[in-house]
Amino acid sequence: VWYKWKDLTIKQFAAVGCAIIFAFGSLFYLGKTQGALEYGGNLFFFQDKPAIELAVELERRASDIPGKLEQIYHNKLTSIWRVFIHKYEFAFSPGYLFSDQEGSGIFSLWERGQMYYIDAVLVFLGILYLFIRRRKEWLLFILFILIAPLPSGLGPEPVNYTIRASFMLLPLALFAGAGISAIDFFVTNRHLRPVVYGLVGIVYLYFIGGYLTQYYYDWSRFGAKYYSKADRDLAYLLLQEKNTRPQIIVTHAQPMTVLQFAFYSALPPQNIQ
Repeated sequence: VWYKWKDLTIKQFAAVGCAIIFAFGSLFYLGKTQGALEYGGNLFFFQDKPAIELAVELERRASDIPGKLEQIYHNKLTSIWRVFIHKYEFAFSPGYLFSDQEGSGIFSLWERGQMYYIDAVLVFLGILYLFIRRRKEWLLFILFILIAPLPSGLGPEPVNYTIRASFMLLPLALFAGAGISAIDFFVTNRHLRPVVYGLVGIVYLYFIGGYLTQYYYDWSRFGAKYYSKADRDLAYLLLQEKNTRPQIIVTHAQPMTVLQFAFYSALPPQNIQ
């Protein structure tokens, strides 16, 4: 709407408004009827008031600041801000974007970022190119990328950047694409341009091949523990031993353990339900 403000009609404004009302209204309805808003506990990390109060108390105990200054520099607002900015800025960190991703094994691969190393160069070129040639689009995408990680900064623990910061994908991909287009702008030698494009293509093929190799050949072993492999192994062991002894006791079994056993044992779903 902001980008096409002058071109939109009243009907189009009304359609956008209705779409927004429908989106948030359906979320509110599902939250009330199906508990959709209760997933993961609190929606925002600062809703955990005991944790915030404890953090402030510990900060004040560890400080020798006089009373009045203590209230100014060690309070709930400053504590909330520090937590937010730490979580928010991580979404922009080179480590997360290009080398390590996040700590959750379900949403990340070891020693691999959300983007390829070559994207760092292309995103920079794209930002520079759009700033020079398409200032309005540049501002739109910059605002987009600044807003995108807000769910990561405001969300409760555990922090899942791959999911909560997923809206960063669009502006980052657009900047990278603009960086590829900017080769024509920055490389003035016409004979050199095909060489640069060819190098970019070769590098991308190498990185994509490395990702697919790691995902299908390495991560199937390294990441198996994040996808309940231990429960599967336990289920197979129980199936092997169930006819050799009258009773088998499994301690510390979680609900997922029961479901995994039911799946690999091919038990009737109605019995489990």
